[in-house]
Amino acid sequence: MRKRKRQLDQRQQICLGLNLLIIFAELLGLYLRFYILGSPGLEYYTVLSNILTLVASSFMVYDLLAKGKIRHLTSVLRQLSVVMMTVTFAVVLFILPWNMNVALWKLLLPGQMFFLHLSCPLLSISTFFFAERHRFFNRDHRYSSIPTMIYAVLILALNYAGVVVGPYPFITKIVHQNNLRDMVAAAVICYFVTTGLGSLCIWYHRSKMQKIYDKRANAKELREGNLHKA
Repeated sequence: MRKRKRQLDQRQQICLGLNLLIIFAELLGLYLRFYILGSPGLEYYTVLSNILTLVASSFMVYDLLAKGKIRHLTSVLRQLSVVMMTVTFAVVLFILPWNMNVALWKLLLPGQMFFLHLSCPLLSISTFFFAERHRFFNRDHRYSSIPTMIYAVLILALNYAGVVVGPYPFITKIVHQNNLRDMVAAAVICYFVTTGLGSLCIWYHRSKMQKIYDKRANAKELREGNLHKA
């Protein structure tokens, strides 16, 4: 006999709707990037973080519609995408304006930047923390730095090989100065920032799930106590 698919509750329906909105915004932003500007821009951390967010939200939609629950793999992908999106948003806000000597609004509002630099990061991060529920293991924080560290190693290697220039001014500066101390410092900062962000994501959701479990346990004890009294 075919197993009946469980209906999504209100919270899951909201989560589904928000992830569909993320997918739509990501597709629009990446379309503007890839086709209107005529360049994939895969050398940009921003583009890669948005692609990972698109993939992770697609997994979310599939899990909710096909399974009615979120797989651990999907939770890890969402956590990785949120870490990368947070780094992207922070770099756009606090580093690129003075590093590129450009007004902040020019990095947030025109064309594809409105989606890739502003709306998608904010929508993805807020959805992850306030609309989604994820179950994590303590060891999951180990994955947090992997995408960013791989990007850092590859982009520096490609710069030294002359395949890519930049694409960010601070990367070009590190390569041109050929300062080993600055490279090591940048790698260490990237590792601890991304690991810290990943640990924060995991701690938040584990704490939230623990409160839900405690609330259910208390409600169960209360019901059993009422039954005994009856």
